[in-house]
Amino acid sequence: MITINQLFKPILTLKEIKNKMRKIILVLILFAIGSAMLINMLIIRPRSINFIRGQINEGFNGYIAYKNNQKGFYLYLVDDYQMVERLKLDTLFESEAFDKPKIGGFIRHIIFADSLLYRASQIGDKIEKLPNSNKCVLFVKEAVFKFNCYAISSDDRKQAAEIKEWKTNEIGYWKSIYQ
Repeated sequence: MITINQLFKPILTLKEIKNKMRKIILVLILFAIGSAMLINMLIIRPRSINFIRGQINEGFNGYIAYKNNQKGFYLYLVDDYQMVERLKLDTLFESEAFDKPKIGGFIRHIIFADSLLYRASQIGDKIEKLPNSNKCVLFVKEAVFKFNCYAISSDDRKQAAEIKEWKTNEIGYWKSIYQ
């Protein structure tokens, strides 16, 4: 014969429910982390490497029209020096983030620059990117400097194969135009 206590006895205690919920949450968290790692490995990484290879292969000349000073060392280049004067993009503040120039109109190239190149360059300076390398030549008024153009992580360097760059003792090398 069944008693009333047996009839209304809970199937799981509160402690057992908490333990099962913790296990379910842990499994969901591990699944989310695993999915993010898989997406990074199969989709994002190959696109990043292909983008870097494309940037390295391209050669171009341009004048710095704008230097992004918010969340990265970006240099925005135009083809003609007169465009630098017309655009007058020397300073955009954080609140004007959506007013930043975009490729297509006047901007021809955007470089995610190495920190040394970013600090040495000024608006109006000319940059020449050598093809099939990460080598840039910065023309500043009366001098020429050698810098590596793009900031490339060590992981991307390993996967992108060999990237030609300036030797360490050549980076920032200064030469007068009048010599």
